[in-house]
Amino acid sequence: MMLLYLVAAQQATTKFFIAAMIATSIQGVPPQGWIQMLTADFTTKQECMASLKENEYMLYRSIMITFKDVVKGIVKFGCFTEDDIKKMNEDLGHDIKEYKDVDVMARKEEGLTLSYVT
Repeated sequence: MMLLYLVAAQQATTKFFIAAMIATSIQGVPPQGWIQMLTADFTTKQECMASLKENEYMLYRSIMITFKDVVKGIVKFGCFTEDDIKKMNEDLGHDIKEYKDVDVMARKEEGLTLSYVT
């Protein structure tokens, strides 16, 4: 009974975020990476996926316009926890520590990829 409570409590605090796998052509970094949308978090993956389905086109346009000098395309979208996004970026070869507490707009102006944003 206690284990069931702990699992339920953990699930209640887990947040899901919409994320986009982007493709870049910037030298010195892996060619793909996941960026996390910070505009909203969701308590369930189902809520996140429903929002993604409803807003995918708007998110695509927003990313492509905002990061037009950095992103050459969006490979796919998904809903993941922050830990999932970190792990997927590590698996793609990104040094997650490098992107911790980074000013997103400053990196865009520098012409560097945004593989992970907290």
